[in-house]
Amino acid sequence: MSMVARAPRIAHLVLDFDQTVTISDTLAILASASPLPDANAVFSALTDAYLKDYAAHSESYPTPTSVQDEAAFLASLRSVEQRSIERVEASGLFKGVTTADIAAAARRVAVRRPTELAALMSQVLRGNYTTCACAPCDANIQSGRVVAGRVSIVSVNWSETFIRHVLLTLSASERTAEADFARVEIYANNLVAESSDGGGVATGKLDRRFGAHGLWTAADKLRILDDILAIHSSLSSNSLPSSPSSSCLQSSRTGPPPPGGSDLASQPAPAAVDTAGTGVENFPPPQPPRSEDNGERGGISLREGYECGWCERGLTVYVGDSATDFAALVLHDRVDRGIVMGCSQRDNGSLLAICRRRGVKVLSRDGIREGDAEGDGEKEGGRGGASHETELQQLAGGDGDGDWDGAPLRPLYRVAGWSELLECLRHPDRWKYSLT
Repeated sequence: MSMVARAPRIAHLVLDFDQTVTISDTLAILASASPLPDANAVFSALTDAYLKDYAAHSESYPTPTSVQDEAAFLASLRSVEQRSIERVEASGLFKGVTTADIAAAARRVAVRRPTELAALMSQVLRGNYTTCACAPCDANIQSGRVVAGRVSIVSVNWSETFIRHVLLTLSASERTAEADFARVEIYANNLVAESSDGGGVATGKLDRRFGAHGLWTAADKLRILDDILAIHSSLSSNSLPSSPSSSCLQSSRTGPPPPGGSDLASQPAPAAVDTAGTGVENFPPPQPPRSEDNGERGGISLREGYECGWCERGLTVYVGDSATDFAALVLHDRVDRGIVMGCSQRDNGSLLAICRRRGVKVLSRDGIREGDAEGDGEKEGGRGGASHETELQQLAGGDGDGDWDGAPLRPLYRVAGWSELLECLRHPDRWKYSLT
């Protein structure tokens, strides 16, 4: 009798938010919560200023010639992001915004394949999905033993509270237990409130979780990832803190506190925290791609009777879509699988461009295709049309020669949705490096 292939257990699922969890970028929707009568025009002007600043910075920056150079360029964008945040604050766009305003805006966000996402999150958090087909796993399943996992969102979005309310809306629409989604850890920026008791309104300022700056760049996301994965390795799933009930604008964060500081935006982390993750020299070197058939599964010694190391430890899976995810997807040595979300013409342009330049293989199940009609534009200048489809075919074709200090860069897997992500974990061999 043939065995049904099961996905290896996901111990920690780490997700980007905009255009990964959601179909499109959500900052315009968040901005619509503003009480300003001309909020749309203000946000449009802020966007134009940002794009001009980004273009000028990119043009003046030396052309990257290595993975280290790419990482340094992505880190250098902090100055662009800082000027953008300062313009947002000066505009008063979010001054006077309340939690209710943010919640109303969040209800208008379109989530990518919501039924699949809700099911996947619940499965990981509850640990109630089957793993591989080896005998010890079958015994665990039959006995009802489960190992709960973690779900984290790491985002450069401007509001954790906004992300939390998107999840609450998803939970309600999919009739999923709110308690499950309350356990999702969220690491993002947030609006500062006039009071810390949860009843205030926004001052118009954004927090600076690192003291001198917020969570703005690929380097900042890598720093957060480094901290939460270090915590993951030292805590059991059952010891994770429960989610507080809060309507506070500053933070709806659950799980471990932010690195080096308080949970409230009114009490930022000390500037000393900024010593990590600010430059290319602080990016951790990548581990070699984990083998699927070397007998140890990424250096994990197999216990007697187990057919794969992932039964015991579980996978850490990072899912992202853009350039701010490049370092986390490719360079972090505790990420087991890097997943690129979205397969439409307009998805992933900035990320695929870096992969192409640096020789990172991006594997697709059926080649580059238009099948994921939900994709609705890349955050950094995606274009539609047949010419862009050809461009994506070229971008995905990295030559696989990329390395960091001699260590080969792991390949990435491109998927259209959450069910396909599980399929990729079950059958990675079905994902091919192909332009057809």
